[in-house]
Amino acid sequence: GVRADSAGKAWFVLEQGGGKYQVHLRTNLTDANGTGTALEAGKVTTDTVSHLVYTRDASGQARFYLNGVEVGQREVAGSFSTWDNDYRFGLGNEISGEQPWEGEVHLVAIYNRALGATEVARNYGAGAGSPR
Repeated sequence: GVRADSAGKAWFVLEQGGGKYQVHLRTNLTDANGTGTALEAGKVTTDTVSHLVYTRDASGQARFYLNGVEVGQREVAGSFSTWDNDYRFGLGNEISGEQPWEGEVHLVAIYNRALGATEVARNYGAGAGSPR
C-alpha cells in the first residue's frame, strides 16, 4: 500500500484489505492508525488499471474515488498537528515488508489541496484509468 509511518503509527494508509481498497487518515482526534476513519471501495483487481483518489478538504470532508467516481465520503475531523516529520513514506508495501501491494503501481501524486470531483474525473479520463 501507500503508508507514511514510524513505530506502528501511521499518518495515511491506502491498502488492499479484505479484497477491497481501504484508506485511513490520522489526525489529532484519531488513534495512531486513524482507526474509525476508513473509507472502502471496489474489489481489488490486478488484471485492470484502477484509478484511486482520496481527498480531504480543509473542513475535514474526506472523499474516496474509484475510476473517477466518488464511492464514499465521511468527515475526518481534526488537524495534522500530531504528524511527525521523521515518519517514512512506504510505497508498494508496509515499512515492515509484511503487506505487499497486489499488482503494479503506475503513478502516485500528492497535492497540497483537495481535488474536486471534476478534477478527479478529468485525471481519470486523461488516461490514468483507461483500459490497456
